[in-house]
This record gives sequence, C-alpha cells and structure tokens, in this order.
Amino acid sequence: MPRRVLYAAVVTVAAIAVSGCGGDDHSRRDAVDQYIREINTIEARLRSPLADVTSATRSFSTRPAELARERLRLARAERTIVRLERRIDNLDPPKDARTLHRRLVAVLAAERALTHELQRVAVVQPQLEDASRPVGPAGKRLQAELVASKSGREQAAAVDRYGAALAGPIEKLRAIHAPPLLEPVRAAQLATLTRLRSTGRGLAAALRRRQAREVARLVARFQAAARTGDTLAAQRARIAAVRQYNARVARASRLAALVQRERDRLDRSLP
Repeated sequence: MPRRVLYAAVVTVAAIAVSGCGGDDHSRRDAVDQYIREINTIEARLRSPLADVTSATRSFSTRPAELARERLRLARAERTIVRLERRIDNLDPPKDARTLHRRLVAVLAAERALTHELQRVAVVQPQLEDASRPVGPAGKRLQAELVASKSGREQAAAVDRYGAALAGPIEKLRAIHAPPLLEPVRAAQLATLTRLRSTGRGLAAALRRRQAREVARLVARFQAAARTGDTLAAQRARIAAVRQYNARVARASRLAALVQRERDRLDRSLP
C-alpha cells in the first residue's frame, strides 16, 4: 500500500478562503469577494466533517485491526466531499471567478475519487484475505496426504481433493471487484489458484495412468504455479498500481496548487 495520501478537501477550501479587499459594491473585485465569502460560509458549516476527511485520509492504515474503523471513516469522508461538491456546484461564480470555480470543482472531484478508492481498499482487502484463507490449510492437508499415500491412485485422490478445495476461493476471487490499488493482488491470487487447479487435474490423471515422466513434468509445473503471485510480472503489476495511485495523489496536489495560483492571480489583477 502507498504511504502517500491525498490532500483532503479542507486543505483546498482553506487555500481560497481568504478575505478580499473592499471597494465599490458593483466592482468586479466585490463580485469575486462575494463568491469567496460564499465558499467561506460553506467551509464553516462543514468545518468539523472536513477535519474528519483530513484525518481519515492522512492516517489510513491497512492493519486488519483498524480496517473496520477505516471503512466507516472513509465512507463518512466521501459523503462529506460529495456534500461540499454539491454546495460548490450550486454557486454561481462571477465571470472573473469562473476559472477558480472550475479548478475547485476539479480538485474536489479528484479528492473524492481518491477517498473512494481508499474506502474500497478498506472494504476489499478483508474480502481478499477471506477468499484465500482456506488455501493454506488445504495445502497442508495435501502435503500430509501425499506423504501418507501408498499408491499413485491415492496421491491422485489427494490432488483432486486439493483442487476441489480451491473451487470456493476461486469463485470468491472472481466475484470481487477490486479497486486499482488491489486489482494486481486479486489477479495474482486468482491466477495462482486457477493454475494450481488446472495443473492438479493433469497431475492427478498422470498419476492414475502411472506416467512417470508426465508426473515429473507436471509436478514441476504444479510447484511453479504455486509461485505465480511471486513472479516478476506480478511484482511489477503491484508496483505499477502503487505508482499510478501516487500519480493520482500528485495530480490532486497540483490541482490544489492551481486553485491557489488562480486566487493569487485574481488578487493581483482585479482592480
């Protein structure tokens, strides 16, 4: 999991919630100041839940003991950002503040998407762990049964039972809709179990037919299948997912900087 987390919406709002200068009630400056005062009002009403957004996203943890709490906090955080988006969308910015408004809308959308992704991670990670939990004990039973077997037919039966034990985990993994951060993990787990079951069927058939050379070949394939999740390709996929997430975090940060840049430009350029 990445250690970098998104800038919460409260950071963005605080960046533009600056009191403007006075002037003619009908001036362009006054219109922009009124728009910013409206944003101030929205931020003030949501100050406490927005603080929760910051806390939820910055302290996110994938430790099993904390995931249940994280799911609730991130779900609340996402709802808060949605409320903020709706209220910002309802504002009618003056012409001079339209670029500022578009940039604020964009950064809120980016932050909502990142918060949603973290919330999905908190939901899906336990699902992946639950799906794969029977695999370890099934592997241990297979090893014990192979050691105790006295014939190729008994070994084949043990391999078949192992394959049957994988059916449930495979079905669960196929049904899980993982967020981008966890999709490589889900895909690697599914590929591993699918290859193990498929190779196991061939191995069991070879054992029953007493095809020693084919058995040796399939045993090697079976052992390789168990390492599918540790292949270089699988590792690269996981690394790429983290990098892509971090790129989305960086984009949200750049959007927040653009909001402040536009605010500064308005301060300098408006009469």
